[in-house]
Amino acid sequence: MEEVEGTLSGALRFQGLSSDLEPSGDLRLADGSAFFRPLGVRHRDVQARFQLSRDGVVEVDGSLRAGGTATVTGTVTLADPLSDPSLNLTVTGQDFLAVNRRDVRQARLSGSVLVSQSYRRPRVEGSLRVEQGVLMVEEVARSVEVVDLSDPSFFNVVDTALVTLRTVIQGSQNPFLQNLMLNVDLTMARDSWLRGSNLNVEMAGNLGVYWDRTERTMAFLGVLDAVRGVYSVVGRQFQVQEGTVSFPGTPGVNPDLNIRALNRLRTTDGTLEIIAAVEGSLLEPRVVLSSNAAFPIAESDLVSYLIFGRPSYDLASGQRAQVANAAGVLGGAASSIAVGLFSSELGSLLAPELPIDYLAITQEYGADLGARAGLFGTPQVAIGKYLTDYIFAAVHWRPWLNGTGQSRLAALIVEAELGDNWTLEGYWEDRFFRNSIFRVVGLGADEHSLGFLLFRDWGY
Repeated sequence: MEEVEGTLSGALRFQGLSSDLEPSGDLRLADGSAFFRPLGVRHRDVQARFQLSRDGVVEVDGSLRAGGTATVTGTVTLADPLSDPSLNLTVTGQDFLAVNRRDVRQARLSGSVLVSQSYRRPRVEGSLRVEQGVLMVEEVARSVEVVDLSDPSFFNVVDTALVTLRTVIQGSQNPFLQNLMLNVDLTMARDSWLRGSNLNVEMAGNLGVYWDRTERTMAFLGVLDAVRGVYSVVGRQFQVQEGTVSFPGTPGVNPDLNIRALNRLRTTDGTLEIIAAVEGSLLEPRVVLSSNAAFPIAESDLVSYLIFGRPSYDLASGQRAQVANAAGVLGGAASSIAVGLFSSELGSLLAPELPIDYLAITQEYGADLGARAGLFGTPQVAIGKYLTDYIFAAVHWRPWLNGTGQSRLAALIVEAELGDNWTLEGYWEDRFFRNSIFRVVGLGADEHSLGFLLFRDWGY
């Protein structure tokens, strides 16, 4: 804990023999606050009462705030040794900000957990609902490379002269956190996102979380559904149609992806639906392109349609080289793009401070194709909000657009869940929103178009 504040008042009494003390008393904590750096959260307005009885049982009744509220009730039983009391505490939260770090952003939880066993070997069990949260892919990958200095095996591979460092590290360890065992069922509600440089997907479902700090083991078990979102392929945004993020229960945070995303592209021959199947794992995804055309289209031609609006055989030699380079990155879709990473992190930082549920800043076209495509890239801002539990609206616009013939307002999209299997999408979008910017649109084309799409999910 850091920056600890508050007022502690009351009285404690001890009577009996030194070998058999009988404590009693009443303590109150008022206006407390503290910053927990491992969680990235500051707890405020901490109010608590501790009633100590002669049998060594401390009745605890407290409350605190961090975004939402949380209460702590139960008992702490003082035993021998006093440094390891028994715990029987119930923690109940309502929209409580539990974690706010670089890898897990604005995680707000509701529900209750039981903290049991002892201070030096605590166990946390219960059920929680994730009201809001963002899991940052790049930060999860980066955390895999971080060395845990509290791991005893660390000292087996370093110079034994670091005995002073060992003493400092061991002296600073919190036994409660170092030996924590967690077994919690999570329900992912609306506004829970998986976000990275190339993807921004809202997830929903149930997940079991197991964490044994002493064994350095964290595992997730369950399947989350991809509700909505976007996946970027060669600078084009594909709208997520369906999919799953599966956690097999193995140690680590690297679930299997099975996501289907769609880009409807207008070509000289009509509308072409290009489908991106995202497979593999979170840290090593793969993308396979296909289409709804009556005849098979090679993946290189699909990439050409995405970039230039026409097949590769209709391109100049320099354009074919760009298509080949772009197609080559599909199998290694985890390559980090600076613009995408900056945009996703900026969006996750700003969205919680605004009265919205979704914010993304992206490079609309050509972000993955180097300097040449970057000349045509247009920063696009998307803002979304749940109007009700079943209606979601999003606005896409280009605030920095200058002299290209495009409208600043790119699209207005409204999604409504009509039932368990039906979804209605209405859109009003400009002529460039689904067109390749390399293909010239006729001067007589309407600037905006209005349409509706009706989706039905089948299970088999």
